[in-house]
Order: sequence, then structure tokens, then C-alpha cells
Amino acid sequence: MTGITTNYIFMVFLVFCRLGACLMLLPGLGGGRVPQNIRLFLAIALAIAISPLLSGDLEKSIEAAAANPLAAIATETALGLLIGFLIRALFLALEFAAIAIGHFVGFGSVFSMAIDGHDAASPIAAVITLPAMALFFILDQHLQVIYLLQKSYGSLPLASLMDFELSLRTVLLTLGSSFKMALQICAPLLIYSLSINVLFGVLNKMVPQIPAYFISAPFVMMGGLIILYLLVGPMLLEFAAVLEQSLTRLGLSE
Repeated sequence: MTGITTNYIFMVFLVFCRLGACLMLLPGLGGGRVPQNIRLFLAIALAIAISPLLSGDLEKSIEAAAANPLAAIATETALGLLIGFLIRALFLALEFAAIAIGHFVGFGSVFSMAIDGHDAASPIAAVITLPAMALFFILDQHLQVIYLLQKSYGSLPLASLMDFELSLRTVLLTLGSSFKMALQICAPLLIYSLSINVLFGVLNKMVPQIPAYFISAPFVMMGGLIILYLLVGPMLLEFAAVLEQSLTRLGLSE
């Protein structure tokens, strides 16, 4: 092999480290229901496809990275994990809000299989997270992530050191947006559940003979399902908008 060929293969491997680490945490593609060999071959194919577009810009950085290959591999993997985690955090916040909604409307003790994993989850969580993940692919946001992973090499060349202050600020802003979005999504059901339980609590104090729990449970469950039916569309649109804003903040969308 010539030196150029060796450097090019090493560059493809470093691109694979960043892309593969991000895809490992990316919702849908990085889920436990996608076979590992498919994820591996997808990451390899994307690395091979993107590398020729970067070869002209990364000739100097690849020579510096080849001087300390282990540090370059660790840096590229950390960058990919950071980007993937920031996107995954929004879906985790949505799943947390959906599980909380399930508890609010009386389905907290009912479990089913999670959509993007093997852990048990509430059916309400599946009803909310599955359309959200479908929107992620329908709106081509997964393609935006892949496209601007390529674009990230303009500001963060191969094996370049991360700006920890900027990275920490981005993490905090993304987690703050995730927490705010989760509160906005589950707030209507929280208010409804608290209102019904307070009303029946007052009724139980006034007339202790009435079994308030057995009477309030159908109201909480049926009313919660009706509210969820009416609001699940706006909830998903709010989630898609927050995800788009987060991608913009990360520099991962046009």
C-alpha cells in the first residue's frame, strides 16, 4: 500500500467512528429492534459514501491524526456519542412524559413492550412514542442528521479537540428544552388528574360512605383517554418543532 492509500483508509475508519457512534444512539436506527449487523453495515456504507466528499479538506488533519491514532479514534467516537446523545435526549424526555401521562390517567400498572427497546413500558407511552419516531423519519430529520454530520467536519475536523465550554452549553440548552417540552406535553393530563382527584377527595370527606376511589377511577381513565385523543396531534407537532430547533442549535440542519 502507498502512504496515500493508508491515510485514506484511516480517514474512512475515523469517519466511521463518528458516524457509527452517532447512529448507535440515534432513535429508530440505534434501537434494539434493528439487528446489529444492519447497523454496522449502514455505518460502514455511510462512512464510505461521505469520505470522498471530505478527502480534499482533511488531508492535513489526517496526517496529524495518524501521529496519534488512539487519541483520534477516541475523540471521533466521543464526538459521535455527544451528537447522538443530544438527539436521543429529546426522545427520552418524550418517553418520560408519556409514561407520566400513563400514570396520571390510571394506566401506570399496565405494561407492554417498548417500541425502541426491550424494556417494559406503558401502552400510553407506545401510543405517543411510536408516532413521534415515525415523524422523525417522515420529516426526513434522520437525513438531516446524516447530512450535517458530514457538515460538522467543517467546524470539527478529524481528531480535533472539542470546545468543552461550547459542548456543555449545548448539552444544557438541549436538556433544558427537553425538560420544558416534557412538562408542556404532560401538563394537560396532570392538571386533569389532579382536578378529578381533588374533587373526589372533597366528596369523600363530605360523604365518607361513598367509595371515592372506585367512582373516580373510571372518570380519570375515560376522561384522560378522551383528552389524550384530542391532544396527541398537537403534542407530536410540538415535539417535532422542539426537535427541529434542537437540530438547528446543534448545527445539524440547514
